Amino acid sequence: MTPLSTPNLDGLLSRLRGRLVGHVRRYAIGRVLLVGSAGVGLLFLADLALDLPGPIRVLHLFLLLGAVGWALWRHAKRPLRAIPERVGLAALLERAHPELFELFTSAAQLSRAEPESEAQRGLISSLIARAEAHATEFELSAVEDPRAPRRALLGGFGALFLVSSVFLSNPDHTSIFFSRMTGSGPEWPRATNLTVEIPLTAGAVEVSPDGELISVSCARGSDIPVVVRAEGEVPDEVILEHAGGARTVLSVTRGGVFRTLLRSVQEDMEFGVTGGDDQDGAPLVAVTVLRPPDIVGLAVEVTPPAYTGAAASIVTDADVEVLAGSSLRVSVQTDPPDAQGLVRVLPSDTELNLEPGVWPVTNAAEGAEPLSCREFSLQPTESLTFRFELTDERGLVNPDPGLFAVRVVPDRAPDIELLSPARGEVETVPGGAISLRARIADDHGVGEVATELLTAPDAEPIASATEVTPIDPWSPQHKDARFVYSLIELEDAQAEVPVEGALTVVAGQTLQLTVITRDRREPESQDGESTSTPILVRVVSADEFLRRLQDRLARVRQSIAKLLDLEIERVMQTSELIRALEGEEPGNTGSGDALSLANSMRRIYGDARSISRDLAEVSDNVIHARLDERNTGLFSALIAATTNRTDRSFDPELWRGLAARDDARSGLTGRLVGVTGLAVEISEDLVEPARLAIMRGSQSDDIEALHEALTESLALQEQARAKTEVLLAELAEWDNFQSVLSLTRDILNRQKSLTERARNYAKEN
Repeated sequence: MTPLSTPNLDGLLSRLRGRLVGHVRRYAIGRVLLVGSAGVGLLFLADLALDLPGPIRVLHLFLLLGAVGWALWRHAKRPLRAIPERVGLAALLERAHPELFELFTSAAQLSRAEPESEAQRGLISSLIARAEAHATEFELSAVEDPRAPRRALLGGFGALFLVSSVFLSNPDHTSIFFSRMTGSGPEWPRATNLTVEIPLTAGAVEVSPDGELISVSCARGSDIPVVVRAEGEVPDEVILEHAGGARTVLSVTRGGVFRTLLRSVQEDMEFGVTGGDDQDGAPLVAVTVLRPPDIVGLAVEVTPPAYTGAAASIVTDADVEVLAGSSLRVSVQTDPPDAQGLVRVLPSDTELNLEPGVWPVTNAAEGAEPLSCREFSLQPTESLTFRFELTDERGLVNPDPGLFAVRVVPDRAPDIELLSPARGEVETVPGGAISLRARIADDHGVGEVATELLTAPDAEPIASATEVTPIDPWSPQHKDARFVYSLIELEDAQAEVPVEGALTVVAGQTLQLTVITRDRREPESQDGESTSTPILVRVVSADEFLRRLQDRLARVRQSIAKLLDLEIERVMQTSELIRALEGEEPGNTGSGDALSLANSMRRIYGDARSISRDLAEVSDNVIHARLDERNTGLFSALIAATTNRTDRSFDPELWRGLAARDDARSGLTGRLVGVTGLAVEISEDLVEPARLAIMRGSQSDDIEALHEALTESLALQEQARAKTEVLLAELAEWDNFQSVLSLTRDILNRQKSLTERARNYAKEN
């Protein structure tokens, strides 16, 4: 028996299968498009952002193909294989319509079966007929759900559209990307392109043909400038990546230019440059450090001016100090010996050529040939510095040429030190004298020396007789010194017998005494002349001189009164210290109190010596005024004692010797010299020994020794106090003596005036 046919049911199941296959295909296409578009887009972005190397790009391509293949298998092949046959499709239909009670399933199964009997065939035909009737009315919309395939397909086409839009909007990048997917292809265009320049002035810079390597050769210690130019998008900073891992960050200056200076490079180095999206570090800069030319020896031969009489000298490897007018020959030895160059002189910034020469320093080895060198000559007029700018055969220069200094010392004018008179302004009387003593020294030799006396501002200067004798220089800067002595005699214009060689003066006149000297500089220059500070000599009458003398002695007497008070206080303090040592508990008194007493005695000694100095100055002025004709011996003795004194220090022994003379006991001058001798005795023979005795006792730990020293000092202090009282009394009597002397001098002047008038009257009658 033949199987029963079910055309309506078969058509329904066939339509269902077709729709299921279509849904699977649409879903698979959507998923494949989604996976492929997303993968291509991700690969594009990754390669664009990271500039992936070729092997990674190939790996990514295989991963993308694998993902697409997996999507086809997962969403197409496997679902299609899972679509059921007729019975399964019938079961799908019945799930949507449970009221069929497996009608379609039974019809699909029985339509292929062989009926065993006519009754069975009738039942099957009835079942199939009902199934066929329902099949013609059945709607597949209740069985299928096309929304998921539709969404998948739309998602796939959406991803494809999005990626395609990106690619179409950037055709250049798209072309580069698909060319690079296989591992080769062009480089991505960068937003930032960095170029490196090495503007080295001294050395060699070579760039490889592909521009990936910049070779720099320079001298050790050179400064290497690095200029990085950014084209396109200018980054905020550029980094120099050194081979050792160090990094140098550069900030932009102007116009996308980054600059730095590698200072004093000492060894070979390599570095690349990165910034922005230019991260390949190309080009690589390789620096090779070479040994530069340098100076290994310097000799300066100094020839002083001929007038100094000094011999030429050689100074090696050091700065030099030369006298103005000296000639220099500068020799230099270089490494390598054939280095060429020039000399730059500063601050004038002039250039001098280096000429071949012979090394001036003698070689110690016997028979050795003289060494060659390069040299130049100059005669500096001011202090300067110079440096050697050397270049070797490779074109290398010495990057840090040292500066050598030449300090030009001018030939200074002579120094004049006035020793006497001690003051810049002195007073004398007609008939007096002025003793001029001075020291003159020069750094290279004293020339002419003159003493000039100016009698009036508009008068011609008068040259006075001057004795000049050589002495030892008083400082290391001076190489020659002279002692100058001149005695100026002043004659009273009203004197009856003129004095030969004396200068006629009148009371009220002011003289100006000056010492003028020159050095031995050649050629002569106005700068080589020195003039001392003028000494003003005021000529006053004898009465005016005595009145001013009395004022000065009054001030000295006040100082002596203060000294006496201090001496009395120290005597009491010394006595109390001695009594404390003699007490039952002398432990609280000792060297500390004695040392304090010695320090206070130092002040007394200073005051006493100052009084001696003031009295000596007054006595010197009075002796030179020659008011008392009976004391001409004192004047001669003072001149003899001071003629050869080459310093201005106070000499107590000089006045001690004058006070010991027989003619120092009478007259105005003699009494004043005697007072000065007494002051010297107080300061030098009593006060100072008393202080030294206390100091000696304070340094001893023995109470007995301290007591003995204090007792000795007390005795000397008592004598000093007694003599100070005598000195004060002498000056008090001096006022009375001077008053009598003034009255006597006034009477004599009146007698002279009366005699002169009588003589004139006799001549007229």
